[in-house]
Amino acid sequence: VYKRQGKTGAIVILFAVAVVALALDPPVWDPAFQVSFKENMTTPVIGSGTTEGVMYYDSTKNTYRLDRKNGRYDRYCGSVKKFVDTPCSHIVTPDGLRFLYFSEKRYCCYCCASSHGCGLTKRDWVANGGFQGYEPQPDRPDVQLEKWLIQGLQQNLYYCRADNRRPYKIDMQPNDVITFDYDTYKSYVEDPNVFNLPAECDPDATCPFLSVCTPLRSGFKF
Repeated sequence: VYKRQGKTGAIVILFAVAVVALALDPPVWDPAFQVSFKENMTTPVIGSGTTEGVMYYDSTKNTYRLDRKNGRYDRYCGSVKKFVDTPCSHIVTPDGLRFLYFSEKRYCCYCCASSHGCGLTKRDWVANGGFQGYEPQPDRPDVQLEKWLIQGLQQNLYYCRADNRRPYKIDMQPNDVITFDYDTYKSYVEDPNVFNLPAECDPDATCPFLSVCTPLRSGFKF
């Protein structure tokens, strides 16, 4: 009798999760926001490392910027300035061009464009994801997180807070995990000038041939 109840209970739980999944709309990012983050990355040949930075996003202007204090382990930045510990920024312009900017080196190069899959991430990029259930936030067990699976060329797990659906973590398996600092989240960008393209950035100055940008501009998908 005990075993039968256990199985029944498990079935009830699975059924409840399925019902919630059907009723729950995928999360959508705020039109604009900024937030600090910490990141753990592993890149072939380059190795593994951690960094932190700030993400700026404004879909109303179709622009985006992500600043890393150290771009060495990012597969884009690390393929341009190899084995170098230096800040690196991804900047996506309103016309869909993605630049890699190395502020300390006073160097910038054009990587790829929206036509190559390098444009602004859509607010509803989780739209085709599958709800995987709820998990407690590791550092705050009283806070529940939604867990979503988005299958692309790799498996992507997206976690957002269940109470306001703001981003908590993006796990791009198996080699890149970004965890956002909720306390720094703002549903606007404090300084719109952060999106201004540095003088060093020129669409005619493409990133080095031996970087991931070259195959991306040729239509290769990572």
